[in-house]
Amino acid sequence: MTTIKLTCTRCGDVQLLAPEDMALELDPDGREDAYRFKCATCIAPQRRAASAQVVTVLLATGVSIDVFETDPITFQEIAAFVAMLDAEPYPIRFLAH
Repeated sequence: MTTIKLTCTRCGDVQLLAPEDMALELDPDGREDAYRFKCATCIAPQRRAASAQVVTVLLATGVSIDVFETDPITFQEIAAFVAMLDAEPYPIRFLAH
């Protein structure tokens, strides 16, 4: 079984994690790749930038992949959001999620 040693911003070096305890966030342009995990000690979510070398190693160990589109928000999306806020009697509820 492959294990990966990581560092938490709160706890320092953490227990070794299995590939299924992590995820890669891949930018289609390859400019802002990152990996994320929860600290095994304090359960705090962690996110780190990932160089091409780190991405290659994590892919080889079987870490799951999420591809994030970096397209800008469209005018249609803004209009739909404004319409949703206008239709909601208590729009502050959207901030609670």
